[in-house]
Amino acid sequence: SNTPILKFIESDQSDKEYNIGSFGAAFAVYDASNTEFRYIIDTNGNHIFNEGSADCDFRIESNDSDHIFYINAGTNEVLMQRSLSSDTTTSPDTVLKLATKYASTGANGGAGAGPRLEFQIPDDETNPITGAAIAGLKENGDDSNAEAALAFYISQNDTTLDEAMRITSTGRLGFNTSSPADAIHFKSSGSPSGDIRFILETAATDGNCTIDFRNSASTFRGGILYDTDDNTLQFKVNTTEH
Repeated sequence: SNTPILKFIESDQSDKEYNIGSFGAAFAVYDASNTEFRYIIDTNGNHIFNEGSADCDFRIESNDSDHIFYINAGTNEVLMQRSLSSDTTTSPDTVLKLATKYASTGANGGAGAGPRLEFQIPDDETNPITGAAIAGLKENGDDSNAEAALAFYISQNDTTLDEAMRITSTGRLGFNTSSPADAIHFKSSGSPSGDIRFILETAATDGNCTIDFRNSASTFRGGILYDTDDNTLQFKVNTTEH
């Protein structure tokens, strides 16, 4: 069913042959053996690379990177790579942008809109299935207000994504709440009894668990220390123990 239209012979590659022709009702680019199809346009207009597991990678180059977008067919990996804006830069360079936009800017939109990156996990029933996500959210419905938050989602053994943590535009951090009232806001998940517990755990059996209180100049003003070696609890104001 393969009727070559054009044949290319690479004389510097041991006369390697590539054909451009039909594959059934589809259009294909393939090697001379007609078994490894590099690229196909099927009857539905789909563009297919690496048909028949030909182990052909897909690569896009930019002005400064030969792997700005790269799919390794053999390892099932995707790579996006760019050169640093400067070898001595002290700030991150953007590699990937995810964006959503208004269809019309004639009226205010809704707070909570924005792009979301979803992670799917293996599952026996629905394989794969929604597992977790990260989203950048517009905080204010006013079109001229660009305040944004970062939200983290998890799934409770279903396909529903539940928000578990949020960082607001003011730097507040909320656990199990989308509206943290202060710098750090913990809210119980309601299971099993609605109670909440904050745990500090050391990496060593004789380590200390410490909470420090400091001013805007990072000067120590007080603290709470639990010594796990001798099981003592200390309260300090400035450097004086009470």
